[in-house]
Amino acid sequence: PLPNALHGKALCVRFTAKDDTHNFFALNLYLDAYTSKKRAAQLNKLVESLEASAHLIVGGDFNFVEDKYKDTSSHSSHYDNSKDFAKAWTSFKDHFSLKEVTQQTHTYITNAGDPDLASTSRLDRFYLSYDEADWATVKPYAYISRVPRTLVHSRSKKSDNDNNKRSHNNFVPSDHLPVSLSFKTIDENERVRASPRIPHWVANDKELVPLFELFFSKTKVY
Repeated sequence: PLPNALHGKALCVRFTAKDDTHNFFALNLYLDAYTSKKRAAQLNKLVESLEASAHLIVGGDFNFVEDKYKDTSSHSSHYDNSKDFAKAWTSFKDHFSLKEVTQQTHTYITNAGDPDLASTSRLDRFYLSYDEADWATVKPYAYISRVPRTLVHSRSKKSDNDNNKRSHNNFVPSDHLPVSLSFKTIDENERVRASPRIPHWVANDKELVPLFELFFSKTKVY
């Protein structure tokens, strides 16, 4: 279990195959929305509390961006990260061997009820701990799920007997777009044939060189 300090900010679930031979973990995050100091503390707690896993999915509302010039429309100083936070974020990604499943659409809309004041940022993301072999096999991708018309247009309207003071101009059900993660395994019959290539994770394997030398030791160059 995660420490109490992460209650409401992190949830980790382990999924195990029926035959107990395989498992993977899903970590959902909602990092602090106000200060990088608190976000850094939360990331450090996660590193202390959870062991690394070969198959870890991390997703959620990170409440910061890695590059405010690419991932926000406002480029606000609000998205400047402290050195301590940058160190904690790097340590977090290194500890879990995380790589982002990138999708370029901004997912957060601030002041969504007023188009003149609205700005966007890419706060909601997915990261995986998969190695290159797994990544190439399952081909993960992230995308914005279809948003129902009823969700987009269900703004609250004040009526005579409504005690809710929110007007239809400044209230929407959520100011975040839903991001989904999916995988596409390639059927051998659907694979596009191309020139043979050796992935660098194969070339980096310590067992490759002696096998390569053994196999080609009796070849001749013409």
